[in-house]
Amino acid sequence: MIIVLVIFCVWGAGPSYGGLSITVVYDNSPYLEGATADWGFSCLVKAGREKILFDTGKDSSIFFSNITKLGIDLKTINTIVISHLHEDHFGGLFPIMEKQPKATVFLPTSTPEMQVQFQALKIRNITVEKPIQIGKGLFLTGDMGTGINEQALIINTPLGLIIIAGCSHPGITNIISKAKGLIHRPVYLVIGGFHSMPETTEGMFEVIEKFRSLGVRKVGPAHCTDEKAKAFFKAAYGKNYISIGAGKTLNFSNKKNE
Repeated sequence: MIIVLVIFCVWGAGPSYGGLSITVVYDNSPYLEGATADWGFSCLVKAGREKILFDTGKDSSIFFSNITKLGIDLKTINTIVISHLHEDHFGGLFPIMEKQPKATVFLPTSTPEMQVQFQALKIRNITVEKPIQIGKGLFLTGDMGTGINEQALIINTPLGLIIIAGCSHPGITNIISKAKGLIHRPVYLVIGGFHSMPETTEGMFEVIEKFRSLGVRKVGPAHCTDEKAKAFFKAAYGKNYISIGAGKTLNFSNKKNE
């Protein structure tokens, strides 16, 4: 099934919306004592009544161990977004869906084999081609890239846009530009994997300058972002650099000047 919607809606700030938080469930680096680190990525977004699982990591046993440690109830998750079909981002999907078959899965692409499994488990899944709105202030970029199909999650908040990327195979600055083109707001935070950063110092400075020109206020590179790239972002962003790891929770208020 393909859904195409035009994005006009903006975040409805106010007490009726509730709080916003992002909890990193799966990442290469550990953060919370007792949480297991492994190559892959997954995070849980809580936005009012919406609970969205973005990617599912690689190993379901590690995923389940971490959500137990974090006190996350799978049955409360109503939406699952898969950024792209690499095992370290969707490996845990079907074991998770066996425990929570009521969730709707949004994918940038699919395979006949996956559709057979979805059908067997009676799972509602949506193949996303164009940008869509999936909840209040919650959007997907739609399918990006030419070799590896990938999508990112955009959260429109009073603070600005929060962009969550899986691996950024289409290029993290391209993803940011796409998000800003869809929703004309400042970018408060970009979090996730920043794949294929330049190997040269000059190249990294160019990326940092691009982030600056796009108005990115805070960064939280994770997963496939190598340590050299993380060091560049940390030096450039200082207190606005957020260290990411399995078990980390970010809480956001409705204050525009946070």
